[in-house]
This record gives sequence, structure tokens and C-alpha cells, in this order.
Amino acid sequence: MLNLIKTNKIPEIPFEAKTADFFGEGALCNALTVRQPYALMLVNGTKKFEYRSWELPWQLCDVEKSIPVFIHAGKQVKKERVDVEENEYCKYLAEAREQELFGCIIGAVFFGKPLKLAHGYAWPVDLSLKFDYPARDIKGWLKIWQFWMRKETTL
Repeated sequence: MLNLIKTNKIPEIPFEAKTADFFGEGALCNALTVRQPYALMLVNGTKKFEYRSWELPWQLCDVEKSIPVFIHAGKQVKKERVDVEENEYCKYLAEAREQELFGCIIGAVFFGKPLKLAHGYAWPVDLSLKFDYPARDIKGWLKIWQFWMRKETTL
């Protein structure tokens, strides 16, 4: 069992049919909240590492199991730039604002084995997927959190 946030009720989140069919409707999924524009950079494959002070649960970095971590774009913008050129930061932030990609699940990534750093961990992104239709109006959580995937009936 993963060391995840414990909640009384794991939320159900509706996704576009194509996405739900690909990942499996009814699947228990793992998510990570990342502030914009870094969330968009992760799912577009521009950002190659996610840096955290805590280690990724080993089950989520097992290459053979290929467990995706869904990327939830937080409602706040990351003010300072870290390891990113200013024009790249501004480009992705403008795209996030134009498409209103805040407070929604915008894609999924597959992480490799985390690298231990002096002040935390670097999680390498092995594969990233950006969704055509994000799951909107989703409240994020700290650390890795879970949700049930269901197929949206109105899309």
C-alpha cells in the first residue's frame, strides 16, 4: 500500500471518455499538485525533473508497473523561476492563462527512479501526456493524493 494522504472519502473525478477508456474507468489513480507554469511544462515534456523534499513512493517509480501520476495544476502561480529560462517560463504561463489551466488535472507523467540530492529528491520524467480535455474544478492536495476515475457523460 502506498504512503498517501488518508481521506474519509476518495473523490470521483470525471474525465473525457477517451482518457477514461485509456487509463481504465473506475481505476484508483494517483495525483500530484504542481503550480503553473511547471505543471504544463511537466505534461508537455519540457520539464525533465520534478524536485521535492520527499521521496516518491517506490511503487510509482517502478518502470515495469508503469503507474501514471496525474498532474493537477494548482490554482496558484509559482512566482519564482527555478532552472527555467524567463521566456520559456512566460510562454507556458501565458498558455496556462489562455486555456484557463488552473485547478484541473491536465495530464499524466510516468516517473523513473528518484535521484537523491543534498536537499531532497529529483524525480525524472520518463513519459508525459497532456490531455486534450482537462478535468476541471478539482481541489488539489499536498503530496501524492488519490481519486477514482470515471467517464464524463456530458462530453
